[in-house]
Amino acid sequence: MLRQKAKRRKVLDKAGALLANVRFHRWKTDRIWTRDSGCIYVEEAGKLRALHLRFNAWAKYPNYAHDAKLGALMAVPPRRKRLIPRKTNIK
Repeated sequence: MLRQKAKRRKVLDKAGALLANVRFHRWKTDRIWTRDSGCIYVEEAGKLRALHLRFNAWAKYPNYAHDAKLGALMAVPPRRKRLIPRKTNIK
């Protein structure tokens, strides 16, 4: 794993990434689309918050238990308050 991490850091460094801000995490997933199952960061009252949307694998796949946990996992490392949206009847 250390070799893989070093390789990834080298690629990111070559691309000009701010490596001091990069953290690697190894979490189990059911699919690779973390943009769909992960959290979204928003600003609320001048503070960065992690918005954790409920993921249901697009109501298409029965196995999404690991993916459904990603938003909560992503919210914890930066120590952000996790927000879970409530259903509303918007018309």
